[in-house]
Amino acid sequence: MTNTRNVVPLVAARVVTLGLQIASIRTYVRVLGDDAYAVFVYFTAIMGYVLLVDLGILSALQRELLEVYAKDERWAIRRTIKDGAKMLALSLVAGWGVYAVLAAVLKLPFSETVRVSMPLMALFGGVHLLGNLTFLFLNAVLAGAARFRRLGVSLLAGGAAAPALGIVGAYVSRSPQGVVAGTSLGFCLAALTAFVLAAPIWKEAPHGHEAPSRTRSILQAGLRGFASRVSAQFGTSIDRILIGNTVPTVLTPYALCYQVAQLLQELLVPVYQTMFPEISRAMVKGPKELSVAVERTVLIGVSFASSMILVGSAYGDPILRLWVSKEVEYALWTTLLLGVYRSADFLNNIIGIAHFSAARMDRLIPYTATNATLTIALTAFAVRGWGIVGVGVMNAAISTLILVPLLYGVKRRYAPDLALRRLFAKSVGMVAVAGVFVGLVGWGTTFVDSTRESLWLCLTAPFAVGGCYLLQVKLCGAPYPKALANKILAKWQRDHSPAPNEKVDSIEPE
Repeated sequence: MTNTRNVVPLVAARVVTLGLQIASIRTYVRVLGDDAYAVFVYFTAIMGYVLLVDLGILSALQRELLEVYAKDERWAIRRTIKDGAKMLALSLVAGWGVYAVLAAVLKLPFSETVRVSMPLMALFGGVHLLGNLTFLFLNAVLAGAARFRRLGVSLLAGGAAAPALGIVGAYVSRSPQGVVAGTSLGFCLAALTAFVLAAPIWKEAPHGHEAPSRTRSILQAGLRGFASRVSAQFGTSIDRILIGNTVPTVLTPYALCYQVAQLLQELLVPVYQTMFPEISRAMVKGPKELSVAVERTVLIGVSFASSMILVGSAYGDPILRLWVSKEVEYALWTTLLLGVYRSADFLNNIIGIAHFSAARMDRLIPYTATNATLTIALTAFAVRGWGIVGVGVMNAAISTLILVPLLYGVKRRYAPDLALRRLFAKSVGMVAVAGVFVGLVGWGTTFVDSTRESLWLCLTAPFAVGGCYLLQVKLCGAPYPKALANKILAKWQRDHSPAPNEKVDSIEPE
């Protein structure tokens, strides 16, 4: 269950990682220039598609391991990891082919002086793919075994090594090829660290037991998730490719605003990541426990998302102007709009936990496909007419519209007692409370110099996020996780008329 011991190491890893990413953006833009940085952004967009070649194997492997631990079938750990590794090896071979095709077909729409050498980038892209997929595979093993402290260390290693070596590559080569080479080496080192951390899980399995093959179940669950992820990735990465082909000069400021806005979702990822084991155990126990777990997950997700959206946007503006570029137009409004988009996307992930645990990610396909279609249809038009602010408006509107039917789908399938109207009303109150911190941060950064402003941002960020959530608890009735679990469970048993002698169990953190 979600608790401080599980969430803190993951959040710490995300904070360090995103801090280095922000620092790397500043370095890339200054050392490489806008055009060369746009090439690197274009490369990362292509790699976003290439990473789909895992065919959902990583998610399926994590779900299978969660089920193994939920059923206490530790003798099946080794066979599950073996089956996942075999299929991942096949997808890795396919990934190199997909990358070569995409790198040749998607011509870079930039000046000849920074046009990428395809053979060299193909080599670096292959190393990048090998290190990144191996790193993600081992992290899936750690997450499936609910080893969140080790997972935090692994994420910290990967998050620190890739951007740090990318910065070194930028200074040494002063080209996007050097940046990609550095980040590729960083992912390989991160994969080695993750291997050391995940090795004890292999030893947990008792000897002398022959477990049945899970290849078929991993493949089935993986393909269902793959179809959903294809449409989702198509919608989230196509905007950068469309912008790069239509208005290349807008790509760099848009990528900067997008990266800062992503702080919102990245800091929230540990919140729902630590909920996977709880949902998996609930799936094994029965519909009552599943409904309780899903409702609790959605409510906590809304609380945290609304806490971060305006707070993160308020910090995004001074970060962009102070640490990256003082000429980013509409930085505040763009990060605010992209913050809405990232928060809605985070809530989509929260809602998808139930589908993930049920191995039915295919049920998300209608929503992700609609999201991708609307994004493709509107992004090029928006960036031509309204610039990056127009793209932010479109992304925020599309994700918010998709969120409503997703919530109703979860209510119908998994949590029939979920009170959506009260949830929406409470969300509005939470955002209003979060606005208090926006004003405080804006007031505090208007009359200080650059050095003190940096110190102000660093010192106030954790207090703003934590304090905003505590204010919601007091003013808006957003309960603490443990109290919320007991409250939902008691409500379930009242509504379903339990037997007089039936004991109401409380849900305690692990």
